[in-house]
Amino acid sequence: MKENKFPRPKLVISKCINFEACRHNGSIISEPFLEKLAAYVDYITVCPEVEIGLWTPRKAIRISRNATWEKALYQPDSWLDLTEKMNSFSDKFAKSLVSAELDGFILKNRSPSCGTNNVKVYNGFDTNMSQWKTWWFFAESMKENFPTAIIEDEWRLKNFKLREEFLMKIFCLARFRELEKNIKSLWEFHQNYKFMYMAFMPKHELWKIVASYKKGNIDELFTLYKEELEKVFQKGTSKWRMINAFEHVFWGFKHIVSPTEKNYYLDQIVLYREHKIPTSSIISLFQILAIHHKNEYVENQALLHPYPSDLLYLHDSGKDLVL
Repeated sequence: MKENKFPRPKLVISKCINFEACRHNGSIISEPFLEKLAAYVDYITVCPEVEIGLWTPRKAIRISRNATWEKALYQPDSWLDLTEKMNSFSDKFAKSLVSAELDGFILKNRSPSCGTNNVKVYNGFDTNMSQWKTWWFFAESMKENFPTAIIEDEWRLKNFKLREEFLMKIFCLARFRELEKNIKSLWEFHQNYKFMYMAFMPKHELWKIVASYKKGNIDELFTLYKEELEKVFQKGTSKWRMINAFEHVFWGFKHIVSPTEKNYYLDQIVLYREHKIPTSSIISLFQILAIHHKNEYVENQALLHPYPSDLLYLHDSGKDLVL
């Protein structure tokens, strides 16, 4: 899988991110990376708050516990309980996406409707005290309707590691979605992604699913493979799993590289383990080795070309950066 044409992932994104000034204060969020990503993906935009009839700008809304201690979407200034409207819209929107073959979501961080974590839940309608944090209504509905979907918010995607993992996942899912339904295409796909899978979940059942092929069960095979693939992507990469994947890639060169090349590779792995160089440095090394030694099997590995190189963006939020 050399750097060539990549499929276009299909993503739902909060409309206030780069698309429309529809935030509660009438502003728009500018995210340069997500604007750049737009050239490589297809976005479906949504603003749940506008969709349920709220104006822009509008008074703040928040999650509060109602009289029966259930979560409610509430607008303190107007005394409006918007729970039923938001739940109804969220269900309707989720149903509209069933046939869209989505690859992921990018939702607005801490939004009253789209926030995916770390969002306050107030103790009641008439208090400013909060004790819990949760997903908001629209985001929670998307998670319930698409339990294995790749869901991120724009703030977490400022982190280099999380952004890289997100790109790996959505471009893999998009490529799987576009496969011809035959065992040859599935086998080639699996072979090209096997080292990437190791970086997320070394022990998985994907190879067993491919090996279980029997004539006439190709649709069932693809369904099972996608379900297992989504399980693999519920995990993130780690330094040690990535090094394990690199070790398997290097095995293809072990008996043909010179002692100097081998020692250089081992030195680079030490630097990588000590967080002194990024993942892309090791990947570049493998790309050079594959070209030099004419190793087409390694050169086609998705781990070396996980997403368009134009999307390699080293900027980071500085929070928990693990290169």
